[in-house]
Amino acid sequence: HADAPKIAVDDEGTVHLVYAESPGGPFDRYHIRYTRSIDGARTFDKPQQISGPLKGAIASANFPSLGLDSGDSLYVLWELFPDRISRSRGLGFTYSADGGKTFALPSVVPNSADPALGYNGGRQGLLMRKLTVNGAGVIAVVNSTFKKSEASRIWLFRGYRTRH
Repeated sequence: HADAPKIAVDDEGTVHLVYAESPGGPFDRYHIRYTRSIDGARTFDKPQQISGPLKGAIASANFPSLGLDSGDSLYVLWELFPDRISRSRGLGFTYSADGGKTFALPSVVPNSADPALGYNGGRQGLLMRKLTVNGAGVIAVVNSTFKKSEASRIWLFRGYRTRH
């Protein structure tokens, strides 16, 4: 089962695609996959998993977001699920500095998975754009959290990828 695709096209015309996939069907574990086309979307590279492994109690990854900077670096964000049937808690992240040829090891967005915050906000927000990147690679991530009978909040995370 494949779901929640996101697409971007870089300055060279390369089409970049991320999506969630569950080999066992819609009620099994998901992971985030990436593929690209350098020939105008006539053919695509073999998809690769970019969401794992992650440390900690994370059973599934779904609902990716995709950003692209002016240097054709890719940034991918996704929802983390502690098990297959619960609501999402926290955000996963990786990037590619070489136009999608390779990706950094995935990580959890700092402080996004704190159990004290509750779960990520409303289910309708799972398909919304939570990631933006400017031309210089400055990253902004927005997320909402909900703790029943206590509070709901909106969080802004900002950062940048260190260039070497």
